Amino acid sequence: MSTSPANPRTFQMPGHGWAMVKRIVRAYSAAQNDESASVESVARLAGLHRPIVSANNNFLRSIGVLDLDKPKLTPLGMKLSTGIGLANEAITTEALRDVVRTTPVLAQLENIIQARGTMDASAFRGQAILAAGLTDSSANLPMVKTVIDLLEESKVIEIRDSKIFLGGTPLVKDNGAMQPATINPPTPAAATLSATAQNPNTGTAAWAELLLAKFPEFDPAWTDDVKLKWFDAFDRLMKSRGM
Repeated sequence: MSTSPANPRTFQMPGHGWAMVKRIVRAYSAAQNDESASVESVARLAGLHRPIVSANNNFLRSIGVLDLDKPKLTPLGMKLSTGIGLANEAITTEALRDVVRTTPVLAQLENIIQARGTMDASAFRGQAILAAGLTDSSANLPMVKTVIDLLEESKVIEIRDSKIFLGGTPLVKDNGAMQPATINPPTPAAATLSATAQNPNTGTAAWAELLLAKFPEFDPAWTDDVKLKWFDAFDRLMKSRGM
């Protein structure tokens, strides 16, 4: 009897912790060139009982790591396995970010943390439960931790002191404690232009030249919202210079 879902790319929850899932991925990699490979033989390679591997297969299919029709890793799965096997953080992170980007449920969670910047771990867990379509009575509710562990290793999120931050958020000193810095860059030019316009005694053109010298450089890594703010402020700055 097949255990495959009707739509294999519909998100499926894992059956075990993230460390176990990675162990299974490595076992599939070891059997990649064996044309007679089966779930049973992969389980033997991993030193696991077959049901443990089977319990995670639909999850691996739904995130694009395991082939939909045979017990073989996809190219993305092989990339992930290579990174894990070599203990190469860069390869592993890149592969997992591809997983997040191509899996709607995971991409949704990334969008949530991008929009909010910081969340309590419990609140983020609640969002993960909702995104995965689980309820308080779902048998695989504890496996939400596996999903969050995947996101953390992908560096899409960072977890510090029971808080979830967008990956790569810098820390700054605040009253002796490390706190996340503001994600969006400041736009002093826009604020100062507004103040200048309200003061008829201010030489607008002269102020605009000073602002231009201090205007932040465009960073392609900014979010789309920040990019739009930068372009709007830059456009107003150019108009104030008569351009």
